[in-house]
Amino acid sequence: MAKTKYNILDVINGISEVVMGIYDGVHDTSYVSNEEPKSIGLSREEGHMIYDSRVIDGFGCKFVGRNLILNYSGECRISDVHQTNFEDDILATVEKVISFIKKEYRKNNSASISLNQITKDPVVTVQYLSKVKGRFSVTVVYEISNLEEEATTSPYEKRFDKKFKKFLELKSDKKAENQKPAARKNDKENY
Repeated sequence: MAKTKYNILDVINGISEVVMGIYDGVHDTSYVSNEEPKSIGLSREEGHMIYDSRVIDGFGCKFVGRNLILNYSGECRISDVHQTNFEDDILATVEKVISFIKKEYRKNNSASISLNQITKDPVVTVQYLSKVKGRFSVTVVYEISNLEEEATTSPYEKRFDKKFKKFLELKSDKKAENQKPAARKNDKENY
């Protein structure tokens, strides 16, 4: 069975709509009025917002051509960085975010998208904020694979080509003559 092809602009708008609906507190029933709470899989969803110490983490998406670039960053303790499963936990959270985006896109648009990871081994970078705290970030690139083929030429390009060629035909090999301004009568008096 052939996969359905989607327009790239519709897919970008759909993913942007999903990401726009994600904010801190969307997972808690006391902060969401009409909708059901959404669990994304971020570390900030664990614990109570006021009583527990807050973990700051989040993600952002951007689009480059047919690719979705997901940036995930947050704060961590330096003691956690030296554990063997630190990178695996962060990459698992990235996978939870991607599965959440796919699920919400399917729910909002009644269509599914296919995201294939291009980045083979994402690198988790850690910056030291102090001897106790650090900041991590990871960037993973995904290809949106079920999109329509883009047209190579558009009617605007054809129209532009005609006008541009007409402009280039105006070129001449003649050298412009330097024209000197006519001498004014009272030039010497003014100086």
